[in-house]
Amino acid sequence: MLPSLVTGGCIALKSKLNGKYLRYSPENGKVLEVTGEDCISPYTRFCVEPSKKHDGHIHIRCCYNNKYWVAREVNHEWCLMGDANEPQEDLSDPSCTLLWA
Repeated sequence: MLPSLVTGGCIALKSKLNGKYLRYSPENGKVLEVTGEDCISPYTRFCVEPSKKHDGHIHIRCCYNNKYWVAREVNHEWCLMGDANEPQEDLSDPSCTLLWA
């Protein structure tokens, strides 16, 4: 069972290292960066959706463009991007959008 914090609704994630918020960055190729100045911007707000198939897993969707977080390889490095059009629940698929909560 997931805690109520991650079973729906919007969140903002603040870094303890630099005090900035995780931010969807459309100007930098849709990469997620810890550069947000506040938690009220649609770029720093994310919606959490529980998996329909896998207990303890969630999807996270960007409030700005309604795209889901997904791992993508960019210049031989993996990064999280707000780039998937719909949730993908197949854990063996490289485009899976699930995260362990």
